[in-house]
Amino acid sequence: MDQFKERTSAEALGSGKSKIIAALLDPALFEDFTLGIYSTLGAPYALSNTTLLDNCAATHLVNREELLVPGSLKIAHPQDCVEAGSSSLPIRGRGIRLMKGVLADGGDLELRNVALVDGFNVNIISEPLLKKAGVWYMGLDATLRRGTADNNVVVKQLERRSNVTVIWVLKLRKVIISRNVEFDESKFYSKEHEKVAGHPLPIIKEIVQMIEEEEEEA
Repeated sequence: MDQFKERTSAEALGSGKSKIIAALLDPALFEDFTLGIYSTLGAPYALSNTTLLDNCAATHLVNREELLVPGSLKIAHPQDCVEAGSSSLPIRGRGIRLMKGVLADGGDLELRNVALVDGFNVNIISEPLLKKAGVWYMGLDATLRRGTADNNVVVKQLERRSNVTVIWVLKLRKVIISRNVEFDESKFYSKEHEKVAGHPLPIIKEIVQMIEEEEEEA
């Protein structure tokens, strides 16, 4: 399958009309949703680096500019915002999101007119907008499909976790860093110790384990 491109109406860009975002999340269910040390990226919320499918979202949304194609961000209308619960959150701009290799055949998913709301708790793909582009959600097996009910192909297998439908989530990479740390050995033993033991204390090696988060598409 060639690169699938999902486009929204050009009139929606900078229209100043609010869009409804209705993803309801239950924090009590997130204990099994292990994403690693997400706080190292300054993201205080467990799903902030995850992309969910939302059948009540009127727009695609990302919570940081790095998820958009460089140079694609256009500053939004001053009144452009999303409504989430009782809150009205400003949209900084809109751009293109390219999710490489996420489709079933290894193809890319391109989303246009994606709202940037800095610090939003999750990233969202609008199921209604996908449907407009000919891709629909099958809730029975959590798949995105193209075609008719009787004749269709699976575009993407999704995953249900913590009562939400996940399209994309970060993977983790462990990086081990070793370095030698020299100490003043006189603080740890005396000459008398060396005479008895026959050798000084060895140079102490400190192993520092650091975990870095790398954005890899599932």
